[in-house]
Amino acid sequence: MPRTTPKTLFIIDGNSLLHRAWHAIPPLTNKNGTVVNAVYGFAMVIEKLIREEKPTHMAVCWDIKGATFRDEIFEDYKAGRPEKEQELYDQISLIQDLLTAWGVASFGVEGYEADDLIATIAERERKNPETKTVIVTGDLDALQLVDALTDVRFFVKGLSQTKTYNPAAVRERYGFGPEHIVDYKGLAGDTSDNIPGVKGIGAKTATQLITMFGGVDAIYTALKKDKLDGLSAGVIEKLRIGEKSACMSVELATVKRDVPFKWSMKAIATKMPDMARIKELYVGWEFSSLLRKLNGESLSTAIQPPKSTKSSSRIHVGTSPSELHDLFGDAKEVALDVLVQPADLFGTSFGAIAVANSDQVWVLAHPSRDQVRSVAEWCADKSLITADLKALAHVVAVCECEPSWKGVDLSVAAYLLGVGDRQQDLDAILTSLLGSTVPDRPRQVDSEKDVRRLAEVVGLFPKAAREIKRELKDQDMEALYAEIEHPLIRVLFQMEREGIAVDSGALEEMSHVMQKEIESLSKKIWKVAGGEFNISSPSQLADVLFVKLLLPVKGIKKTQTGYSTAATELEKIWEAHHIVPLISQYRELTKLKSTYVDTLPQLVDAQGRVHTSYNQTVAATGRLSSSDPNLQNIPVRTELGREIRRAFVAHKGMRLVSLDYSQIELRLVAALSGDKKMQAVFKKGGDIHASTAAEVFGVPVEKVTKDERRAAKAVNFGIIYGMGPRALSRNIHVSFEEAKAFIERYFQAFPTVRAYLDDSLNKAQKVGYAISEFGRRRRLPDLKSSLPMLRAAAERMAVNMPLQGTAADVMKIAMIRVQEWVEKHSKAHMLLQVHDELVLEVPVKDVETVAQEVKKIMESAADLPVPLNVDVEVGSNWRDLGKL
Repeated sequence: MPRTTPKTLFIIDGNSLLHRAWHAIPPLTNKNGTVVNAVYGFAMVIEKLIREEKPTHMAVCWDIKGATFRDEIFEDYKAGRPEKEQELYDQISLIQDLLTAWGVASFGVEGYEADDLIATIAERERKNPETKTVIVTGDLDALQLVDALTDVRFFVKGLSQTKTYNPAAVRERYGFGPEHIVDYKGLAGDTSDNIPGVKGIGAKTATQLITMFGGVDAIYTALKKDKLDGLSAGVIEKLRIGEKSACMSVELATVKRDVPFKWSMKAIATKMPDMARIKELYVGWEFSSLLRKLNGESLSTAIQPPKSTKSSSRIHVGTSPSELHDLFGDAKEVALDVLVQPADLFGTSFGAIAVANSDQVWVLAHPSRDQVRSVAEWCADKSLITADLKALAHVVAVCECEPSWKGVDLSVAAYLLGVGDRQQDLDAILTSLLGSTVPDRPRQVDSEKDVRRLAEVVGLFPKAAREIKRELKDQDMEALYAEIEHPLIRVLFQMEREGIAVDSGALEEMSHVMQKEIESLSKKIWKVAGGEFNISSPSQLADVLFVKLLLPVKGIKKTQTGYSTAATELEKIWEAHHIVPLISQYRELTKLKSTYVDTLPQLVDAQGRVHTSYNQTVAATGRLSSSDPNLQNIPVRTELGREIRRAFVAHKGMRLVSLDYSQIELRLVAALSGDKKMQAVFKKGGDIHASTAAEVFGVPVEKVTKDERRAAKAVNFGIIYGMGPRALSRNIHVSFEEAKAFIERYFQAFPTVRAYLDDSLNKAQKVGYAISEFGRRRRLPDLKSSLPMLRAAAERMAVNMPLQGTAADVMKIAMIRVQEWVEKHSKAHMLLQVHDELVLEVPVKDVETVAQEVKKIMESAADLPVPLNVDVEVGSNWRDLGKL
């Protein structure tokens, strides 16, 4: 670790940082159910300090459980502090492992607090003009240690905002210097530590006393000499009565600067971190973002790069693809990876290509397109082990070829095994599978070292594939992977390559219209507000709503900067003032304009088509997501959303055909629960919401009112997502009691559904995961968490995962079968998958045949006791679709 002169010593208050991280970072668990949010926050701070400050010395000081000398002075010291959840304290041992790996010394001494240890270390070095000391804490007690060579870096907000206190900053905050911090606490007390101070003396009076007379000793000397001029008789009496308490409080607040424990500057000198161990810990805790940062250049100036593995004799740096046959013979399975250099003005260029089996690795630096094509063609009849097959397919597509679609995609398979976990990169996946740290995959090839490092990484693919196949078998997901997830990769690749045509002219025209509407809306809002302001600024908007217009704030969440203006909060005051609907309308307009109307024309290719990316390894339920651009988030229920859909068009001589599963998750509720009433409605083609309302309200179907049907619809869909009475009451605008009663009547009418949902939860609690009908698993370690928020969220997932996961599986099966059929029988192309909808582009003459056949394929994707109905619509653009 680079050294600076003079010495820089950072002393961290371990308990303070632990609690800050616990509250600042949302609850995080790894796949084993270990809560690691405080560890994550601690790691962020340690890395930031090492990277940016480059300390020469570093130590972390801890409170040790048990009584201290202060408890002997005052029995109620720190009394009343709530005990935190055990998950917080369980993370301390993990943090100790982290500190050991980073080479950071850690201290704790029975009978003393962390502040005392910090003070002891700082006190010795305050006499050394060559040492600059910085104390990192969230406890203002440490300000008593500030001097010319000692700063306190205080956490103001979470872990992101800090303030550094030197003597001038202390005086600016309090009106006096660091030497009077303990006097201040002796007078005003400290509620966080239950230090009593002088009863009746608050912060303002304490400050006045110190600035007028000095510290507690000086104040009481003046009191005894009757020289407290300028004070009221009441204050003097309070001081007189509280003298003993004041002196005790000063003693409690004063840190010990001579704790007897063994330490030395040599012992706390920063050491070279054990990068292999750090990476191993990060993989186990699933800190993917920290792993990526560790592998990048951001820490390169602060830490020694990890030692590269010695070049293996099994690595062959090749010169031509013709060498592959001699090296690998007739191998049935090989690993393949292609590294693309950063884009340049001349198009795609390749950094290296590597092929491997269990024994040999062949790597070719800076291959030409012809060489990449030759390698892909050589692999065409083999099973491929890849890091990301779809991405690889797009790379070799530049060379006008496709890879083999047989084999193992490590990313997709790892996603199945760890579904519900945070997304992992290749480095984390390999390390997790192989149980040891691995070389970092280079981002580009600038040297022979990069070439060999790529070879080393790809050389690990075969072993990783064996492990992943074993785990898929152990978890009964071999069929799910082989029959659904892997075949889907090619389908998504084809859809991404095809893209969908966009009418850029229509979007540009729409942009002008929307801009005028935005300007008009802005003027209306400003007129109502009584002046211009930045409507997109949450702080300015909050000032207008809650200060200027005095809208009600009861129930409105507060942030660090004031009352929240999030959409969910504005809904609570929707009817309080007509400015609120105008703001909502303004937000929808500006968001859709910037996200789609102005952006989509910039993304079209030379053929006028937009190509989204389908993410197969993100959603924990198995659903696909879309990005760059996200075509799944275009609103379908608003006029603006529908207008944007009008810009997605079919080419000349073609039509867009939309096929949409009707109420698939409700049909799955009926099928999986075995509820005969619900099944009967679907079999007869009836209205499930009206039928539900009839059952709940005890009236004939034909007499069900619109409000009753709406309430039934809300519950029908709500049960899938674990909707409770509070959410239902907001949804259908009834009281909490009415909503609660409605849900009770619902489950009385459909007891089989309640039994099914309860059974789903019970099964998940026993085995630790929820499972779809096709074997897709979602781990739910938080079902056993002692944190109510985490446990409640996991329980909702346990109930809805079997339904949502099965729906996702059905859609994927349908997509695979549809793609197989259209490739054999039509010139149609599948373009989009949005929620429960597929969109195809079909030649006009084939529309009826393709629509009927695809509908049949989708409706037969799963064998269920209720029919899967698919609605079909056709049109020249995505908005103006009509019945076939």
